Amino acid sequence: MPDPNPEPGVIESAYESQITTLYRNLVGCLTDAGAALTPAEEQQCLGHFTAGLKLARRARELALSATATESTADVAAPRQTRAASPRGAKKAK
Repeated sequence: MPDPNPEPGVIESAYESQITTLYRNLVGCLTDAGAALTPAEEQQCLGHFTAGLKLARRARELALSATATESTADVAAPRQTRAASPRGAKKAK
């Protein structure tokens, strides 16, 4: 039976992918600095990683709360089919 709400799983997967990218960027930054890595360079690389991590966490929180809110709204008030619009209908005389 398919998951009725697959969005949380997709969001978590995207979050994991983002963390992987952030980690690779951190390693790349440290590697680019070379063997003579200074504490300032290390802190700069770590700062970029930390900022990205905070943004990824916040984006995940927002996305999960949006899907939870929408799921709750869907359960509380199911969508109703809209009746034919009277705009295009011709009036009977």
